[in-house]
Amino acid sequence: MILFEWNDLKILRVELDALDVKAMASLLSSDEQERAGRLAFIQDRERFICRRGMLRLLLSSHTNLEANKLLFAYSMHGKPSLVNSSIQFSLSHSQNVAVYVISPSVHVGIDIEIMRPLTELNNLAEKVLPKDVLASFHQTSAEKKLEIFFAGWTQLEARAKVADTDIFQQSTTGEFLTTTKCFSKETISVAVEAHPFSKQAC
Repeated sequence: MILFEWNDLKILRVELDALDVKAMASLLSSDEQERAGRLAFIQDRERFICRRGMLRLLLSSHTNLEANKLLFAYSMHGKPSLVNSSIQFSLSHSQNVAVYVISPSVHVGIDIEIMRPLTELNNLAEKVLPKDVLASFHQTSAEKKLEIFFAGWTQLEARAKVADTDIFQQSTTGEFLTTTKCFSKETISVAVEAHPFSKQAC
């Protein structure tokens, strides 16, 4: 389950479709059950149940509290936090895969994207990538462009989760440390509160 370790953090990867949906559902609160019920497609409901159930199991192992007794609060931007706990965490999913990072006290953010062709790739890159990265983006191959774009996008998402802000309204000068890893077609970025962030391409 541990995909890689970075800055004393363990980044965990779970394939949602391999989990027991009924077992995961038994851990959820009534509001989580209601959220799952509002999803139109069975696959989406089951994956939501599994990623929230797995989150509860992981947090339970860090708090010594029963997974089904954990209480969450949510920020204005929807960022979850544990009630009466200093533990910080973040999760993200793309298709069948969910990733998690948990910290004893430092704010963290994580994002995963499964790389896929994008019809508006160049336009999206102009909005997402910093100018120095954008220059190399325009000079490289189509396949490498996807890697550069998804690295930039997941970094942006991960930092937004740390700062608990909108993805396009966050400050680019905030103190973050960011790493990005590529595994086959999966791009994963993790960010933490730190000194001015550094970026690592795929």
